[in-house]
Amino acid sequence: MAKTNIINSWEDLQKNVTTITGRLNKDQNLLIAAASNPIFALEELGYKIHNDILGHIEDKMRFKTRQVAKLKKLRATIIKIAGKHFDIRSKEQLEQVLFEDFQLEAYDANGCPICKSLPPYQKGNDNDSLETYTGLHPIIEPLLAFRQIDASVFSFCDSYTYQKIRKGNYGKHSNLQLKVQLKKNKK
Repeated sequence: MAKTNIINSWEDLQKNVTTITGRLNKDQNLLIAAASNPIFALEELGYKIHNDILGHIEDKMRFKTRQVAKLKKLRATIIKIAGKHFDIRSKEQLEQVLFEDFQLEAYDANGCPICKSLPPYQKGNDNDSLETYTGLHPIIEPLLAFRQIDASVFSFCDSYTYQKIRKGNYGKHSNLQLKVQLKKNKK
């Protein structure tokens, strides 16, 4: 059984970059899969990122320094208001906090309850479904700000897509087409 390496900070991860890249370069499908979700690839390589810093690690991988700082501050505010640590990006965990822990309810103009489902906010959507709950609890405003920043950059792929890539089931003759968008860095 492979040894699990615990990552407790961004610095811990940086110390292992040479080893990680060396192992990734030995397996082409793992290398491609790591580009679509480096967190899953790290897990596959035997690295366990401590739950308390998992969101911060993802932020550092996806966003620019200024956005990372904003997300860190918003995450701290959200966790403090919630009274517990949870994965803000997890639909299930967010709904647990809002609808079970805080028992938030919203109603439409006719007084009918609004469905308690919060799909992730995506870039290009006009409204975030969370906006329905504005003013009902102090956690909503920082959550909306967090989700707005989070949607500004493409997220990592889900487990299903990662596994398809990992098995080499992508490309021209597959139902999974990888699309890579390159963006020029503006200085």
